[in-house]
Amino acid sequence: MANPFDLPGPQYLVFYGILGIATVTLYLLWVRVNELSGKLYDVRDPYMIAYLRGGAIEVMRIVLVSLIDRGLLKQVRAGEIEVSNAKAIQTVRRPIERAVLKACESPVKVSTLLSSSKMSGFSPLCEEFRAPLQGAGYIVSTVTLTRRLLPFLVA
Repeated sequence: MANPFDLPGPQYLVFYGILGIATVTLYLLWVRVNELSGKLYDVRDPYMIAYLRGGAIEVMRIVLVSLIDRGLLKQVRAGEIEVSNAKAIQTVRRPIERAVLKACESPVKVSTLLSSSKMSGFSPLCEEFRAPLQGAGYIVSTVTLTRRLLPFLVA
């Protein structure tokens, strides 16, 4: 076989184009074979779907919409919400909903709830949504990324 570096222009481009496509295909096959968990996870929970869509901030938005829709939060002024009933905190079963209701015991701006300083307190409560999604392979873990690094560098 001829040295690929000695090929004329068009043949050189075709050779390395085919080589590039083959390399990417082999890498993707390697990833698929080595990461196929076999677990199917039916994602129906709106909070999990929100986590997939945008992480903790999106979960927070959906929690607010859900609590307002269920009548547990009410708007007091433009952009401000508060708990509609003092007993609302005991009626919810999810820790994230309970935390949001506690944060809204007095009127609070929605923008404040969605700020990065407040989100740092709510983000750990989203672990219940992230963990099953990561276990099913919908979210890539750092372990998986590390495992992918060597074959990627080789490719």
